[in-house]
Amino acid sequence: MRNFIKTTLNKICPKNESVLILIGPEGDFSKNEIERALEIGIKPVSLGKSRLRTETAGLVACHTVSLINE
Repeated sequence: MRNFIKTTLNKICPKNESVLILIGPEGDFSKNEIERALEIGIKPVSLGKSRLRTETAGLVACHTVSLINE
């Protein structure tokens, strides 16, 4: 399973490239914010259906990106 996750993440975020992590506010991003992000090439990624606290989402996202660089 871990190799599958890493392969999928490598398609989105190649190893050793810069990453920008955007964590949405409690009410989610606005439609305009989402459209603008997509226009400038940001690739949306979900951590799942669960709603995470901001501090938790940041840690999970950073750890996930670090898996790519192992």
